[in-house]
Amino acid sequence: MQAPLTIFTVPKPFAGHIGVIQRNAVGSWVRLVDEVILFEDEEGTADAASEFGTRHVTEVACTRFGTPLLNDVFSKAEQLCRTPWLVYANCDIIFREDFADAVSLLPDRPCLLTGGRWELDITVPIDFHVPNWAEVLGDQVRNAEIKPRGGWYDYFVFQPGTLGEIPPFAVGRPRWDHWLLGHALHRGAWVVDSSLSAIVIHQGHDYSHVPNGTGDLWEGPEADENQRIVGDQYRGYSLGNCATHRIKNGELVPCRPRPAL
Repeated sequence: MQAPLTIFTVPKPFAGHIGVIQRNAVGSWVRLVDEVILFEDEEGTADAASEFGTRHVTEVACTRFGTPLLNDVFSKAEQLCRTPWLVYANCDIIFREDFADAVSLLPDRPCLLTGGRWELDITVPIDFHVPNWAEVLGDQVRNAEIKPRGGWYDYFVFQPGTLGEIPPFAVGRPRWDHWLLGHALHRGAWVVDSSLSAIVIHQGHDYSHVPNGTGDLWEGPEADENQRIVGDQYRGYSLGNCATHRIKNGELVPCRPRPAL
């Protein structure tokens, strides 16, 4: 039996290629979970919320560059949540039934579930009226012999109250995902790796949206500030040295994390 879920996210403007893949992502979510919450009032977000029947929260605390702050988004999501489990996901992630199946195996205790992602370049809208759209994407992943890519964590599943206080990280910039793994582990939560059980698809895109970007991806002053907040604590954390459990062959099994770097 699948657990009731609420997915929340902070979309970029719904324009161009980013708009296409964000609609693909949200379209996959609303067919899978009980509720979706879109935060921030970027271009096209209100229209997307109306189109997909999601909740829309416009008031969010931001950095000086206008990027939403993680602590405010997570806090508001916990206040609004009407299901036992919350999912933070980046708005370029496609979930399928195997993701919900993995979450259904979580016990009623503090947990943080995440996993690697499969990379696909998708440039056109997904036709969700095709009954086997999810199987088609899975076949594309398998036929291309794509492997799950770890190191970047694009989704987190947890119960409200599990994570406690979160620093004011900039959403969509690096470092905070690794911090969150170590933070949850030190709070006594089980850190669950779903990489082997769910094909979670990341749709490729560029990073032209990053303000004052200095690298090929998402580097810049907001990434620097995230790094300053993290400091040396939790810097070397990953699923490899944080996961206490993994989901494998339809079962939740314990594993022994490697020492942190």
